[in-house]
Amino acid sequence: MMKRIIFTFIVIFLLSCDKTTGPILLEVITKKAELANFQTIIADYDSVVFKSDEDLLLKMKDVTEIILGTKDNYIFEPIQTFVPVFSEVNSKYRLDFEIPATVDKATYLQQYVLRFIMIDDTYIEIDTPVHFYQYPYENAQIFMPHNIVDSFAGFIDDFDIVGNTLFYHPSGGVGLFEYNLKTNKDNVNELNVYNGGEFIAANEDFVFCDELGMFISKYNISTGSVESQLSILSDSPEIIPNLSNSDLRIGGLTIYDNYLYIIFNLEAGAIIAKFDFDFNLIEHDELGTNATHIFYSSAYGGVFFLIEWSTRKILRYDLTSKSFLESRPLPTSDVAGLDVYNGRLYYGSWIQQTIFSIPLSDLMD
Repeated sequence: MMKRIIFTFIVIFLLSCDKTTGPILLEVITKKAELANFQTIIADYDSVVFKSDEDLLLKMKDVTEIILGTKDNYIFEPIQTFVPVFSEVNSKYRLDFEIPATVDKATYLQQYVLRFIMIDDTYIEIDTPVHFYQYPYENAQIFMPHNIVDSFAGFIDDFDIVGNTLFYHPSGGVGLFEYNLKTNKDNVNELNVYNGGEFIAANEDFVFCDELGMFISKYNISTGSVESQLSILSDSPEIIPNLSNSDLRIGGLTIYDNYLYIIFNLEAGAIIAKFDFDFNLIEHDELGTNATHIFYSSAYGGVFFLIEWSTRKILRYDLTSKSFLESRPLPTSDVAGLDVYNGRLYYGSWIQQTIFSIPLSDLMD
């Protein structure tokens, strides 16, 4: 009898229910604009942090997950998933997150996406491109992307820009080439054949080439031939007075103010040597241990920019006062080529096979 009464009660209850009422749906009220209150902090040449702002305040806790991913050809690839942390602030909920990410060193632009999973299983996506080449100089620009560099040169050891011409020395046992910047591809010419080296320096008339660290040759652009060479093979005559040529290691070539400057590395530190275009020594500055292992140089406004690998810095040497100014950070961790042209410092990246530039004003006091 009792079972029948209970059964009848259940039937009556079910029949009395409003059949039009479905399952209770959770409402999402947070908007995309609210979730966009976060910072993209480039922490290093190959790392970034996505960090919520203090004013990322929501009316309700309707975010259940945050997924960091990338998107290529509209395909989302998740990288990491995070559970959000909320803290109550003045009747609202602050969403706190700090999401780190790294890329391989060949990547200078990455298309990140922050996907916020909501309580109703929908999601809100915020596209966040990260320009790694803008670390540590936010005004950095791409001058020549890797697909263009790769199309005519592959890896470049050094380059100089003169008007519409890019003079360059590719990596390996090859010589001096020129690339027409105005007409682009199919305009590559080999100018001077030699078996390798690192550095070049060019102006409208000449290109000076480091040949395996044993010679510096002067290539005449108008005649298309090598006019002369400075030999480092023999200790006679001495290039720098009272120093053996065999102790000198070339660390950079720069044409500045109608003179050729050669950077020599020694165990005791670097030397900036000033020559006329016939390789006659004018003067030289011994920099000592303030500058060691220099690799690439350029100059502007009486200041020499010297790439010092061991400290990841640009050393700045004032030619007038013969003293060092405050150093600047490297624009890339793997500089391959350096040149001042038209108000900007151009620099190549070996790994990224790309040429970038920054305003010289970012490097000057």
